Amino acid sequence: MMKCSTIFLLLFASLVASQDYPQYYEEPNQDYLVNDNLDESSFVNYIDYSEYQSASSSGPSSPTGSQPVPSNPADFPPLIEEFAAAEVNENSFTTIPPTDNTIEIENPPNPDQNLQNFQDQSFPPSDVSPAGSDQGSSSSVSVNSEDLCHVYDGKSNIVLDILESEGNRYDQGTEPGQLPIFGQPDTEVKLDLVFPAGNEYFYLEGKSLRLSRPLDRDEEDLSSIVFQVTCTVVETGKRRTIPVIVRVSDLNDNTPLFIGTPYSINIPEDTPVGSVVFRNIRTEDPDSGPNGLVQYRIIPGDGSPSDGYGMFSINLPHQGIITVSKPLDFESTTTYYLTLEAMDQAPDGEARSQTTIITVHIMDSDDLGPKFTHSVYTASVPRGILSGALDIRPEKIQAEDGDSLRAEIVYRVLQGTPESYKQFFRVDKRTGVVRQIRALDADISVDRFELVIEGMENTPLRRRVETKLIINIEAVDAFPPELTVSSNRGYVLENSDVGTVVLDSDGNPVQFTVTDRDVRSVVDLPKYILEFTSDIFTQNTENQLIVNIPNLDRDPPSQPKLMVQVVAREDRVNGKSSGPVTLQVNIKDENDNAPLVPSFSPFTIEPGNSRRFITNLNATDLDEDDTIKYRITDVTNGGKRIFYVNPNTGDLEVIGRVNPGEKYTVTVSAKDSAGAIGKTTIDILVSKGANLRPPNFEKLVYDAQVSEGAGRYTTVARIQAKDPEGGLVTYSILSGNNEDHFSIEESSGVIRVNQALDREDIRRYTLTVKAEDEEGKGSTATVNIMVTDINDENPTFLNTPYSFRVKEGEVGALVGKVTAEDKDYKDNANITFSLDEDSDFQIGTSSGEIRTKTALDFEKSQVHYVVITAKDGGKEPRLATATATVLVQDISDEIPYFPQSNYEAVVPENIKEFLVTQVKAEDRDSIPQITYRIMSGDLEKFRIDTMTGEIYTIQGLDYERKTEHVLVIGTEQALLQGASGNSSTCRIKITVQDVNDLPPEFTRVPTGNTVYVRNDAKVNDVVGSVEAVDRDGTAPGNIVRFDLGEEGSSESAKNYFRVEPESGKIILLGDLSNEVYEEYKLEIIAYDQGEDALFTSTEILVKVEQVVTLPPNTGVGFTQLKHVIEVMENTPQEAVLKTLSLTDLPDRNITIRCSVSSAKDKNGRDVGSLFRGELSDTKECKLILARSVLDFEEMTEYTIKMKVSTLTAFINSKRKEASLTIRIMDKNDNSPEFVFNQTYSGLIKDKYLASLTLDTEIGTKVAQVEAFDRDSGNLGMVHYELSTDTQATARSFFSIDAESGVVTTARNLQEVASEELPFRIIINARDNPGFMEDSKMSRAELVVNVVQRDNIFILVLKGATPEQIQPRHKELEDIMSDQSDLIVTIERSVQMLEKDENDTCCIPSQSDTDVWFYAVDPETEELLSLNDSTTEERILGKQAQTNLKYIVTGDFHVQASDIHAVFAETSTTTLPSTTSVKSISYPSQYSGYPSVLIAIGCLVFVSSFAAIVYLLVLYARYKHAKNSAERMIVVPRYEPVFVEPNLKQYETQVLQMNVNVDDVDNDLRIDFRNRNHRFDPGFNLDNVSYITHETNSTSGSPVQDPEPSHSTFRAATVSGRVGRPLSRNPSNNRSSAEMVGREGRENLVYQEDSNLIFHGRQDFNTSTPKRTHSFKTPIDATTQL
Repeated sequence: MMKCSTIFLLLFASLVASQDYPQYYEEPNQDYLVNDNLDESSFVNYIDYSEYQSASSSGPSSPTGSQPVPSNPADFPPLIEEFAAAEVNENSFTTIPPTDNTIEIENPPNPDQNLQNFQDQSFPPSDVSPAGSDQGSSSSVSVNSEDLCHVYDGKSNIVLDILESEGNRYDQGTEPGQLPIFGQPDTEVKLDLVFPAGNEYFYLEGKSLRLSRPLDRDEEDLSSIVFQVTCTVVETGKRRTIPVIVRVSDLNDNTPLFIGTPYSINIPEDTPVGSVVFRNIRTEDPDSGPNGLVQYRIIPGDGSPSDGYGMFSINLPHQGIITVSKPLDFESTTTYYLTLEAMDQAPDGEARSQTTIITVHIMDSDDLGPKFTHSVYTASVPRGILSGALDIRPEKIQAEDGDSLRAEIVYRVLQGTPESYKQFFRVDKRTGVVRQIRALDADISVDRFELVIEGMENTPLRRRVETKLIINIEAVDAFPPELTVSSNRGYVLENSDVGTVVLDSDGNPVQFTVTDRDVRSVVDLPKYILEFTSDIFTQNTENQLIVNIPNLDRDPPSQPKLMVQVVAREDRVNGKSSGPVTLQVNIKDENDNAPLVPSFSPFTIEPGNSRRFITNLNATDLDEDDTIKYRITDVTNGGKRIFYVNPNTGDLEVIGRVNPGEKYTVTVSAKDSAGAIGKTTIDILVSKGANLRPPNFEKLVYDAQVSEGAGRYTTVARIQAKDPEGGLVTYSILSGNNEDHFSIEESSGVIRVNQALDREDIRRYTLTVKAEDEEGKGSTATVNIMVTDINDENPTFLNTPYSFRVKEGEVGALVGKVTAEDKDYKDNANITFSLDEDSDFQIGTSSGEIRTKTALDFEKSQVHYVVITAKDGGKEPRLATATATVLVQDISDEIPYFPQSNYEAVVPENIKEFLVTQVKAEDRDSIPQITYRIMSGDLEKFRIDTMTGEIYTIQGLDYERKTEHVLVIGTEQALLQGASGNSSTCRIKITVQDVNDLPPEFTRVPTGNTVYVRNDAKVNDVVGSVEAVDRDGTAPGNIVRFDLGEEGSSESAKNYFRVEPESGKIILLGDLSNEVYEEYKLEIIAYDQGEDALFTSTEILVKVEQVVTLPPNTGVGFTQLKHVIEVMENTPQEAVLKTLSLTDLPDRNITIRCSVSSAKDKNGRDVGSLFRGELSDTKECKLILARSVLDFEEMTEYTIKMKVSTLTAFINSKRKEASLTIRIMDKNDNSPEFVFNQTYSGLIKDKYLASLTLDTEIGTKVAQVEAFDRDSGNLGMVHYELSTDTQATARSFFSIDAESGVVTTARNLQEVASEELPFRIIINARDNPGFMEDSKMSRAELVVNVVQRDNIFILVLKGATPEQIQPRHKELEDIMSDQSDLIVTIERSVQMLEKDENDTCCIPSQSDTDVWFYAVDPETEELLSLNDSTTEERILGKQAQTNLKYIVTGDFHVQASDIHAVFAETSTTTLPSTTSVKSISYPSQYSGYPSVLIAIGCLVFVSSFAAIVYLLVLYARYKHAKNSAERMIVVPRYEPVFVEPNLKQYETQVLQMNVNVDDVDNDLRIDFRNRNHRFDPGFNLDNVSYITHETNSTSGSPVQDPEPSHSTFRAATVSGRVGRPLSRNPSNNRSSAEMVGREGRENLVYQEDSNLIFHGRQDFNTSTPKRTHSFKTPIDATTQL
């Protein structure tokens, strides 16, 4: 010990005398240890160089138990101080023997001062080459070999500066940029960095330090980095260790974060300006210096009234204390939102800020007085009648507290005029209800009273407000007025001006007269108001009926007669009204409408010159005088003389010739008797060809509406049909017009009203309209006409007359019920009931129930006549009235009295609905009626049963506030009659009994509810105390005792603390020096001694101050700080997931605990309840699964942080928390799930459905099943197979692809027996293929039907082509499925086939469609056939067809006309064997077609063979005839042949024949088709002299007919010499004239390619006789062309 003291003194003396820091020299293979262990009472240095052998090695501990050097300079002060303080001279350095490499130094110099001196050293500018340069500084600076490895200026350490990293960047350098050490790296000196274990921040590039990772000063609490650089002289091998301190400068990279948000404040509105309202603003900014200095301010918000900017302020920005800047007002704003900004003080615009919202709730204060709703109120009372409570207008008198506190308001009459008001009126001080207490006699001349009502706030401030009540005195109004009219029928001209008087039939004004039986003098005559049900009419000042609107119109759609009902009502509050008077006003016609001529679509007429009818113009005139004259004003194309219109009837005719293809536009005018003219134009087309097709309607179904009030000839609808040939179309109504309510214009298709309609009789018409051309071809359409309602029916009361009875004195009592009906529709039929507003009764507007509105008095009136008005809901409503007689039943009215005037009762406090007592009053009436009420007393605490007199508490009474209550009980009957005698009331004295109802209250607790105690405190020391009182009135309920609660206290608090029961002192029970917890939560309970003791509790936090410390970087901690573990899902509860070993466990037995400090799943959600920590018997931390909920499909990864806790002095703060990543491994715990998302899945649950045909080919796809498995990888892979549970027969017909789930056919379905249908195939879905032992399976059923001919149905759609229907198959399927509750599948849409007149099949329709479909019954899952009962019920039955056709027609806007089976004659062509996605295949409608083809082929073969034989025979005859003709023909002589100019010419041999291509005679048929060459040998030129053509066509222009037509020919005889041979000339290029000129002989040329065939007889009609001889020369026989 002496030796160590001497060394220390020598070192200390050298430090004082030295100017510079010497260097540590180290010879090779010498070790030095430097370590420090600092205590509060001593300072000891341990030097052990083995800790710094390398930057990555921690080295062994010294024999003295030294620990590795900590990485954080804050945990490493002795080492820094030793570096800074060790300024021993180099020459005086004492080498420590290697046998004992440890020295002990006591009482070192002040380390803080030396460190400051060390850090203040400054380096000169670098005079060496940059780090990493290949050339050392010796080239420019001479360096002595002895100076190598020395610091510039002889410093003993190096201090550098560096800026912390910005984000993940770490390319910043130090300042200065190089180590100030003499020597060129790698050539002269060798430099190495030595770091404390695990804290390698730098590496060397030459002499420059480079960061190896980002540097975060804030997160790592890193203000400086301390390490060593070892410099070895290459030449001598000497090594020097130099301390390096790198000071880390702060970068403002953290934003201030608010702590404890959200902030909320509650302050009263009367808080003075300048008051502090909030102090608890806290922020956290890890930056240092100005970067971490936060200031606060309030910034503008959204500018709304609730924005608190300007209302509050922060006067001290660094403290964040919020004060009030402006006065607050709860009534204007109840909540303010302050936008608070926290900003650090970083310089140069680098400051960061964060904002939060502070919610300030303004609490109301009593600063406003009461106020009335209105400044003036009015009421009326009849003279001579006691009205009771007045009906105040505009509403009852009521004042409200201006504050939200809603203090009670007390009312009184402050003053009034005349002063006699006190005799007649009184105001209820609590409710403000004004009552009349005495009737005003008829001899009192007062007309009105004016009262000033005061409302006073029942608070200590007693604020007041006043209002005025004016009470008008009126005469008794007992009878309603009576309204009469001079005439119930009036007349007025249409278009009359506003104010025109309506006259009666005699020309006198219609005059109203009002009488009233209440009026006895002119003075009492009130003013009456006439109320009209229509605003068309009103009354003038003379009570005459006048026009009230301009443009009065009688013409349709207006009505020529208007019904008006009028009621007279008294013009005063609650004025009575008369019964309604009904008037009929007739609107006289004025000729103010021009004729209306309908427009027409073009007409098509046939050509010719005959007179024909085209159309009737049928102009209409809305005026009463509908005389109309017609005339044609213009015709285009010069046709004015061709057309004629009848001036009276309007029939348009064609009277001249019209040619095919011509077009005319005819303009016709219609003029009425007043000269008003209407015009229309009509396009007329002349047709060109034959009529082949009927007219077509634009739509098959038309919808129209017409009002039931429509006049005759009102246009309802116009339907149009077009003739494809452009012909004239005429219209007619075939059906649906049995009563002739409608007519249709034959030419235009305009449907008009023919007779008056009545919606109440017939609401809907369905007309079948036919459009027909001139030749009778036609088509039909349906017109649906809906008759709309007009308000033409009055309400009618039922079960009249009405007579009811009701007891007097009851308000709201049911009197009776009236009913009425209205035959109109919808709003026009909605009836509402009403009574006079001043009636003593009220009626339910819709129910008709009559109830009393006021209490009736038998003594005043025994009978009431109530006039009920029933009004419908039309725009011009109609009224009906009925009178109900109400008889009032008398009740007893004696004043009840109390035989006992005083009662006493005792009530325990705090009991609600406690029966206090029962009072009893008696009534001398034969039918006693007593209604009890509390006349005075605390109405908020007591109530009385009005029927029994039982008094109950409304709320619990409080003995501590009031020990006695007094109530005065009376009756309503006595109050109403103003009785004030002693017998009409009784008095009850109620004594409150004290109970233990108040819990103790703590009056003193430790400051901040926190107690501090040292861990070396002695047992039984008093560490704190509490005090409490109980405010109950009597003992033992107000005696307080204390105890320590178990539930609210820390787990081990009972072991260390107790509370004195009487004094409340907190006593220490155990030794805290060995306890791990640093704080304990104590729940201290204060309870009283009363029966059913009450208690309250407070929480005291005991913080243990640790006074035992250990060296830094030592203590208990986790060996490994990061773990990654894999856990199988579904691991059982309480399973140990991981065991974590601990290091540096102390020898002494101290308490150690392991816990889970945080647990989050992959999405960041807190899952702390799933895991818990526990210390094992071997002192290891175990992570235990607290709940067995690990599911790979729900969550795959968790992040856990475990914490080890023990005494603070024994914990290693760097290693007290470990992080674990738990990865969940998948397990095959889910079975495959089949997906059923087909359209039929709603009808057939969890099954697949498919359909095939018998000719489906092998390998055709039937369906595809799909299943999914929630497991992952191979565990979630699904393979499919046909289950062995499927019948063997069905299984043999199908196969399934194991991977895709596609089911295909494996056999020909022709082999299946019908009893085996449908196929029911069970399909297994199995996961984890290849591992049967760990595989799960699910199954589903596939139902396969086979579609045959009797399963097909056909839906016929008119007016739509297949191309239009096919895109809408899915929509049509859904409609039919929904309507029939079947699974309907459409097979195809084709042209409609229908049978002809002979019922033979089939004729295709170009414009209509057959929809082929079939249906599956979801109950049996089988196809429906024609004979199934379900088919008849849901498809083919009459009702089923009607429903289906109605729905399809309405939704598709086409006519669904029929549903039938496939025609027996219809061939079914082969269809695709299956469908695609729907997994349904369809039947073939062409089955059997190959057999038909074979039969046709055989027939063709036989016919061809017969034709060949026939042709061979014919050819032989032809050769024979030709040879004979060459030998027999002589040169003939021809007579002139006349040729018509429009005929085509064909040259055949000698004879030039004239043939019209359009006309061929019956006797001479010419066939121009190819390969039909036949020469008729019977045809002889001797039979022809000449031929002319007579046409029978009457057409102006010939039209080529594709089929041969017939003509008549005349032939002249051709004769010549016979026997003269003719020689064949091969040349045919010369004209016939040349050939004839050569000796009169004709060269016969037969052209093989000719298409000319002659058929028929030889005996032509001739115009000249046959001649057998001719003496003319051959020259004369030339043909004249």
